[in-house]
Amino acid sequence: GLLMLDHIHFQYNGFLFSWIILFLSFTYKDRPYIASVIYCISLSFKQIGLYFGPIIFFYFLKEFCFTYSSSSTTTLKKSDKSTNNTTIKKKIKKFNFIRFILFALTIITTFVITFLPFYKQLSNIKQRLFPFGRGLCHDYWAANFWSIYLVLDKSLYFVLNRLKLISNVVEANNQIKFLPNITPLISAIVSILMLVPLIIVVWKNTSIIKHRRKNSVINLFFPSFVLCGLTLFLFGFHVHEKALLMINIPFLLLSGLTKNFIKYQWLLSTIGNFTLLPLFFTPFENIIKVLLWLIYTIFHYQCLNYYWNFDHGNRIEKKKKDI
Repeated sequence: GLLMLDHIHFQYNGFLFSWIILFLSFTYKDRPYIASVIYCISLSFKQIGLYFGPIIFFYFLKEFCFTYSSSSTTTLKKSDKSTNNTTIKKKIKKFNFIRFILFALTIITTFVITFLPFYKQLSNIKQRLFPFGRGLCHDYWAANFWSIYLVLDKSLYFVLNRLKLISNVVEANNQIKFLPNITPLISAIVSILMLVPLIIVVWKNTSIIKHRRKNSVINLFFPSFVLCGLTLFLFGFHVHEKALLMINIPFLLLSGLTKNFIKYQWLLSTIGNFTLLPLFFTPFENIIKVLLWLIYTIFHYQCLNYYWNFDHGNRIEKKKKDI
């Protein structure tokens, strides 16, 4: 997908998505402030990084802004007749306001430095970053929930118009002809509602104990990161097809860490790359795009199989022998 987009369609998605990989790397290394700066930079380059924003906010808030305070002592009575009491020491979870302020200052400073040279054109930048006037879906419909909604809308309009049950007068530039119009606010509300269960799971299961953070990043944050991106891809406003690539790349990293996700990652990658094919429409490009898609799909499948069934197994056996 990146090969076709960056070297045939002429864009720079590989450079943009590399910031997301850097962000994940520094998060895994337990360097949250550097990770925050990198994420802000990625947002400054491309607004689709916002797809991961909700889960990053709640995970970082719980993981790094809550700490254990000094132990408190609680005395419990074993029974009413007994004179012996049991003393229990426990740690109390406490919100670290200083860390929260440091995160806020890091984020604000990064954005100020980034946009200060363009302060006279901030209105134009906002218009470019959030093109709400372009309609619910992009010209080439991304394979999300709203594409199904538009297909249903056009099908109903066609049938009812043929039956002479409705007028064929429709406003120009209006993508939706019959069903209720979907505004950016409605799209945002639907997206948030779909994210609520994921946010609850992340908030309840995030570990604030430092030595458990790497396990928490792999087993909780990485999968939630991918799911958050997918949710906003499915229900976001004016979604681009290439946004699925930005989700596929972290998903590929995750499939290298745990075997549970490899078939889903391969399937998502295959479908995501296939949805990019309409971007290339000349006869010469048709041959190239189909061959590239087929070769990569087969190669991707073989690589995942080799990594987990042969190479990864050999490394595990070697570790066992060393032990």
